[in-house]
Amino acid sequence: MTRGAFQIAEEDFGHDWLRAPFPAFGGKFRVADLVWSRIGDVDNWIEPFCFSASATLLRPASHVPRMETINDACAFVSNFWRATARDPDAVAEWCNWPVNEADLEARHKWLVTAARKREHAERMRDDPEYFDAKIAGWWCWGLAQWIGGAWCAGEWNGRGNPESRGTGTHAGDCAKRPHLGGAGKGVHRQRPHLGDAGQGEEARRGDVIRKWFQSLRDRLRNVRVACGDWRRVCDSDATTLSHSLTCGVFLDPPYSKTTVEGRRNRDGNIYVNDRDQDVCALVRDVREWCAKWGAVPGMRIALCGYEGEGHEVLEKRGWTCFAWKTSGGYANQSDDPDAQGKINARRERIWFSPQCIDTGSHRTLFEEAEV
Repeated sequence: MTRGAFQIAEEDFGHDWLRAPFPAFGGKFRVADLVWSRIGDVDNWIEPFCFSASATLLRPASHVPRMETINDACAFVSNFWRATARDPDAVAEWCNWPVNEADLEARHKWLVTAARKREHAERMRDDPEYFDAKIAGWWCWGLAQWIGGAWCAGEWNGRGNPESRGTGTHAGDCAKRPHLGGAGKGVHRQRPHLGDAGQGEEARRGDVIRKWFQSLRDRLRNVRVACGDWRRVCDSDATTLSHSLTCGVFLDPPYSKTTVEGRRNRDGNIYVNDRDQDVCALVRDVREWCAKWGAVPGMRIALCGYEGEGHEVLEKRGWTCFAWKTSGGYANQSDDPDAQGKINARRERIWFSPQCIDTGSHRTLFEEAEV
């Protein structure tokens, strides 16, 4: 698969390091080239729900980055990208630790200790220069072996404290069993050794991880990393949204748990804040923002979601829809053809605003995904 000047394979991308060093549920890595073909080389680029930041990282090398902003409401996510951009060696050092179930539980509780988690989130939102490399490294290290969603959700107030809540934070609880199968994920993935053949495993793996994080640092050199509500970077004068000749916005908000008809849309407990009423309200607000800005000259918007969430109404305003299929993730382990994950794998859609570039292609990625 070609991404600008970079050659990337879906499962083993060799020495290309412009990819998040952790597994990303719902990541848009496979469709990044499609998005950029429709967005084009814009003056201003905004990714308000960045998480793995795949769209930003895979901006074609032929496109000249001018103003780029990524944002996430989760302080752990934003902190990771800030820390990686500022001190990649330190983050890599904190990531370089073997998979260990006891450490996974202990570090999870340390990360979600109530006072620390709250103070960290406040500082991330109040100070654009603040980051913590240890928190970034441990968060990435754990996410790369955590099975399922809600990593670092909840709070830990001590063993036996009824205020402790969230997976792996209750007295006597064990955090989830770490991912042990295959070649590993993210920073735990087995890779060709780049270090000296005489080095030990930890040193060799450390060299690989440092190279990865340094490459991410180089790409993020001029990217602004915000932490907070998505509207702060989409409706703020600070983004120069209405002052750019061309502006690209990639919207990948959490998907609703239910469709507009009330049918089940996806499994729950995927996101840190996954209350259905909050997610549905967020999805509605994003769609209304799209309706407002979609026809503005120079505004090129891509909105991701599932078929049936209600985004189809944008098509009456001239938006075009692109259908594609994900790999299916953990749903592939089920023999049930009606498993929610397998159904949802074919329900992925991207809606492009009327100002996006018309490439003349209306194919889907279903056929390619089956190969």
